[in-house]
Amino acid sequence: MTSPRPSHIFPKSKLQAEGLDNEAALDEIIKKLEVDLKKARKKEAGEADEGQEEPTFPLVDIPDADVRPFLPHP
Repeated sequence: MTSPRPSHIFPKSKLQAEGLDNEAALDEIIKKLEVDLKKARKKEAGEADEGQEEPTFPLVDIPDADVRPFLPHP
């Protein structure tokens, strides 16, 4: 993670020139970039994404006759 920086390192005029309202907005962008970078490094290393779960198919083992259809048959 980033090391803490002294307050008011970036002048307000510089932040506004970059489209940011304050240092808190800059901090949010930095946090998002750190998360994205961490995900990219994991993906590059071949590791699975933390938020990605293995898909499940609970109806596969139930016979077709036991599965209630979604639409009524004519």
